[in-house]
Amino acid sequence: VARRVADGAEVTVLLRDLDGSSPLAAIVAAGRVRTVRGTLVDYADVERAVVEAEAEFCFHLGAQTLVPVASKMPLATFEANVMGTAHVLEAVRRHASLGTRVIVASSDKAYGSAGERAYVEDLPLLGTQPYDASKSAAEMVVRSYSQVYGVPVCTLRCANTYGAGDLNWSRLIPGALRAVLRGETLDIRSDGTPRRDYIHVDDIVTAYLLTAARFDELGLAGEAFNAGTGVATSVLELVAAIDTACRLAGAGSLQTRVLGTARHEIPFQVLDASKMRGRL
Repeated sequence: VARRVADGAEVTVLLRDLDGSSPLAAIVAAGRVRTVRGTLVDYADVERAVVEAEAEFCFHLGAQTLVPVASKMPLATFEANVMGTAHVLEAVRRHASLGTRVIVASSDKAYGSAGERAYVEDLPLLGTQPYDASKSAAEMVVRSYSQVYGVPVCTLRCANTYGAGDLNWSRLIPGALRAVLRGETLDIRSDGTPRRDYIHVDDIVTAYLLTAARFDELGLAGEAFNAGTGVATSVLELVAAIDTACRLAGAGSLQTRVLGTARHEIPFQVLDASKMRGRL
């Protein structure tokens, strides 16, 4: 939102609720965006947001995004992530005269487990855990609306995203930094060995905006792109790097406690983004 507003775009945000400490709160308070109060699970809210905005592009970023919450609340996760996606695409289908193009935020989790190899876009989507399965299922919905109804939609499958504005403290990077600043011990749910692909939010935003800018020129409707670094970093390697950085900055040190209680962790998840680099 900040990047689009800075570029001079007219932005409408579908807003269920808003944490006052979020960077988005300041943008909303300043009246720099139009807000539609509502939720993805209510089709009427989604349709109103799309139609009233006369949207040129819809960046479908809304979701239940937390893996632990998904495990505890699978139905709510499926309602938001699967039916929420269907509601966005249905609104665009019904109002095709608007010419709205859709870019859907998916995840590397949609692939499920593929062993010790980087994910490429033509791998099957085999998520089994509730969050992972919700992303796999949402992409099946995308495929149906794209191929059957010709809805102009493109999907970005993003790696673990970090950076300013992330208030989901159960995530590793913001949780670790807050633990340092508060002098607390960070609990690591896994055994610390899972390796993941981590990418900064600014790079993800660039990927979204580049996809939008070249959507028509390259005929990106129906395509899916991986957005990641291709670098595998274990949880223990990452917390060690954070600890070193915080010590060098004089912010303190990071104390950790490895719980090893997380179950069904996929040991290796890395994205091959060569398609995006080559096409975009």
